[in-house]
Amino acid sequence: MGLPQKYLTIAEELEKKILSHKLKEFPDYCQLTEKFNITRRTAGKIVALLKKKGLIAYQPGIGNRLSLVKNNIYDHNKKKIIIAISPVRDYTMQSLFYNNELLRGLSEYCIKNQLLLRIYSTDNLAAHPGLFSRETINRVLGIFYNPHHYAFDKKIIDIIKKNSLPAVSNIFCREKSLVVSTVSYQEQDVLCILHKNVNPQIPVYLVSLRDKKEPWIRKREILFGAYFRERGTVIRLKKNLSVADSNMNKFIRIGYITAKKLYDEMRFPCAIIGINDAVARGVMKYLLKRKIKIPETASIAGIDCNILITRDLISSVEINRFRMGYEAARLLHKKNREMKTRAFQVKVPVVFKKGITG
Repeated sequence: MGLPQKYLTIAEELEKKILSHKLKEFPDYCQLTEKFNITRRTAGKIVALLKKKGLIAYQPGIGNRLSLVKNNIYDHNKKKIIIAISPVRDYTMQSLFYNNELLRGLSEYCIKNQLLLRIYSTDNLAAHPGLFSRETINRVLGIFYNPHHYAFDKKIIDIIKKNSLPAVSNIFCREKSLVVSTVSYQEQDVLCILHKNVNPQIPVYLVSLRDKKEPWIRKREILFGAYFRERGTVIRLKKNLSVADSNMNKFIRIGYITAKKLYDEMRFPCAIIGINDAVARGVMKYLLKRKIKIPETASIAGIDCNILITRDLISSVEINRFRMGYEAARLLHKKNREMKTRAFQVKVPVVFKKGITG
């Protein structure tokens, strides 16, 4: 059998399996070459042909996946839908990173379970008047809502109430008249795991931010005081900072300036915890300038495990937002009916990722 005929035959066989829903995941290049006893070049021809037909699509970081775009594969008029609503206005790079991880988790679950994921921003909902039409609403499993700055938008609350839709968020909803499930982590787990991984014999400093509008800052400070007690000290600048208007570079500068101004008050050796990864990185930059040995003289850890900041160098507590998105989609899919009257609470565990900073 010649090469062209062979790759066409294999491509036709795979096409039939895809269209009949017998193939749940598309094989990678190694699996194709082993299963059909072909070269990688022939496998490439098969992949290219199936891509051209719209049967598969490349997904960065994952590989070739079965395409959910073509109507000749999946009947979109019958597909169940999960609606994700996220604000985009005034987002910092760090916020966008977190939001993208949530959406990536939602998308992964929907792809695996042949659900449709429709993503909208809070600002452009008005541009989609048919979003909650009678025809569409019967197919909607529910809404995943990622509120900005811990506050539920009144427009979203009204949409959930009016359409009696199951809803899940990564933030606890304080609206008493609304039944909203939560998939999130617990700040207590964050400080608990830090306490387990910090040397108990040395002073510990939490480099924090001065902003009363952000509840997560105050909560981390209170829990830090509870876990570290006598040997723990919270340090922050006297000048107020609006976190909402900050980006990663500003957080890094604040960590740097805080360490610079309060350096003489620190007792070495010590452990330093940044209120987030960016602040921890700023502290590290200043201590390296002062030629402080890390982690021998000062160990440093952050919170969030944002790879854009830690670069796998700074120790940090990982808050797995991909997992949060994935579990939110699973909840809407599996507990759809119960969620209309009962608010579920799903806790995603945190993990301490040790870097070279101790």
